[in-house]
Amino acid sequence: MNISHHLDDATVLAYAAGTLGEALTIVAASHIAWCPDCRSAVRHAEMLGGGLMLDLEDDPEGEQQFQRERE
Repeated sequence: MNISHHLDDATVLAYAAGTLGEALTIVAASHIAWCPDCRSAVRHAEMLGGGLMLDLEDDPEGEQQFQRERE
């Protein structure tokens, strides 16, 4: 299979974060199953998100700000 179109960065990031709608998640997952480039991009986005979460754990002031913004 020759893939000529790829997921854009916003879609990759939203997929990795789990914030895509159900229909687009199915489309993205199907594409990622066949596309090594996009699969790699998702892995990098997941690592980026994981690193950001670790930084939040080390920053209690940032966590407090996050909680205030959610209210």
